Amino acid sequence: MELADTYAASAATTMLAQAQQLLDQSLTRSAQLMTSMLLSELQRNNGPSGSSVYAEAQFLFARCLARNEEHRRAMASGVEQTAPFDAPTDLEAIAERSRSLEINSMLAKIYEAQGSQSAAMACYMAILQVQPHAVEASLALLRFGVNIEEVHRMAQLSTSQSHEESRPTNARSAGQLDWAADYLKAEAYTLACDYDNALAKYQQLSRRFPKNSHLLLKVAACQLNRGDTINAYHNFVAVRQLDAKVVEHMDRFAGLVHGQKNAILLNRVAEELINVNERRPEGWVAMAIYCQNRAEFERGLMLADRALALDGSHVEAHCIKGALLQAMDRKTEALLAYRIAYQHQRNPYVYQGLLDAYLSLNNLQPAITYADEAVSRMPRNALVLALAGSVYRHIPGRLDDAKEIIQEALALDPDCHRAIKTQEKIFLMEEKYDEAIDAALKQLPAHNTDSMHCNIAKLYILKNDCHSALDHYSMALSLDPSSVEASEGKEQLEAMLRDTTGGQALGVLGDEDTIEEHEEIYEVHPGSDENDYDESYFDRGEEDGDNYSDHEVADNHPIRGDLRARGYAGGVDEYYPDTYLNELDHPLDSYDLQRLIRREDGMPGEQAADDDVIHIDVDADQDDQLVADNTMRQLRRRRA
Repeated sequence: MELADTYAASAATTMLAQAQQLLDQSLTRSAQLMTSMLLSELQRNNGPSGSSVYAEAQFLFARCLARNEEHRRAMASGVEQTAPFDAPTDLEAIAERSRSLEINSMLAKIYEAQGSQSAAMACYMAILQVQPHAVEASLALLRFGVNIEEVHRMAQLSTSQSHEESRPTNARSAGQLDWAADYLKAEAYTLACDYDNALAKYQQLSRRFPKNSHLLLKVAACQLNRGDTINAYHNFVAVRQLDAKVVEHMDRFAGLVHGQKNAILLNRVAEELINVNERRPEGWVAMAIYCQNRAEFERGLMLADRALALDGSHVEAHCIKGALLQAMDRKTEALLAYRIAYQHQRNPYVYQGLLDAYLSLNNLQPAITYADEAVSRMPRNALVLALAGSVYRHIPGRLDDAKEIIQEALALDPDCHRAIKTQEKIFLMEEKYDEAIDAALKQLPAHNTDSMHCNIAKLYILKNDCHSALDHYSMALSLDPSSVEASEGKEQLEAMLRDTTGGQALGVLGDEDTIEEHEEIYEVHPGSDENDYDESYFDRGEEDGDNYSDHEVADNHPIRGDLRARGYAGGVDEYYPDTYLNELDHPLDSYDLQRLIRREDGMPGEQAADDDVIHIDVDADQDDQLVADNTMRQLRRRRA
């Protein structure tokens, strides 16, 4: 055991020296990644103060952060800022054989920014020939499409199984570079959109190097691309708890917060990211998402452009720019933004923006091409299948294909929001309103937002269930009182119901109604107060001798709608005699229910004893809907 510990300490020292060498050669990202893995391993085995190697590794990690201009994060690690290295101006004049790793690294970045892929690949290969531990060079080659086996061969990272088994366990896990091979495989899976295998590799590395913020970020990003937004959110939160100054991928976390309509947290995340490092694009993208949340599209567009000025290849910046342009009805410009994002990365959310942009322009042929390409790249991704279904449903004669692929998406992920949404639209095309409502209601637990309730309200209106529509508009306003869609929808629906019934819509008070309006209902009943009713009013039908045989109660009668809305599934006739229903020329209220009670007691035209009458007490905190519902409950108890 002592021999193993000694070997582990020696391996850690060797790994630290290698990281120092990488930093000296300006391979900052490789040095930072290697030091991050070393810190996680040392912390697990020895604790933060277990050896001097940990302190040196922490210092080196902070230097890497400072070199990447993450100065606040570096200061949080307890070191001073260091100035970034200034590159020479005429690197190409240096002969290839005389170029150092630092010069090749700078040239590779310049060529990549210029789009000279072959020249950049040559520089990265030259780096690997000298320094096989330069992970950033390997990652660049993978991005350019070089096979993973070829990268391993150039980097000389492949090791035999027998050689691994010959080492002590602690030494093998402490610092030898077998983790780099697994890390590169995970990155290769990610670039190939094989997020399931990539996630498995990252989780394996995360178990080996626990509480490593970089690996947790990779896990969260894979989960997000797979559509597992809940676990992705929790892992992003865990990363922020481990390292409050981390910036990488935090704009994607801001997107998740935006989806939860948590404007306060979104604003705080955006401000923190900008304060940590205003020269990274993530903070400005997060602030643009916050502007999108507040419908400040012009300001958000300006912030997205600022992020792109810092890093023109930042995919999330292009995506938020496309979303903002789409919201401003600048569809052609939005399509261009998504096409640029597509050139840099092809994850499900890039395809989503691209396909939505083509559909908004009614340009179906490119949409079909990109949808088929996305499915071929990610055949087991529920979000991608849902996107393809949303395209197919627009194609004449392919509705069955859309239904089939949506079923596949729901089989992979029953909670896939896009799949359920597309299925709902297909039901609407087929005029299957009940199925559409059921599909929408399934989304509520995970997407309980004002816009979702407004959508459900519109579905109930199509079904002619106005009471349920009003309920969902009210729920939308309770979630977001400033929702224009909900307030306008509710006002229009209430106006329509008042026109239909000739008065207050089905006995339901609106938000703007007052107790004075409520008291006006009593004034239409002559000679009555809250607990004293004029029997001549209740019995006017019998006294006049009207014949109601020709007045059947239609299915669309407002009273029937009122009864359905209150949840009494037994039907109208169970509680309302036909003659009494047809004599009503006003919405159902508590007085009508009171009369039913008296008829049940055998007192249609005479005053009942006080203990036989259900008294209805009305105060300023109750509206007529609540009073009537309370009376109906009492009536049902009396029936029981």
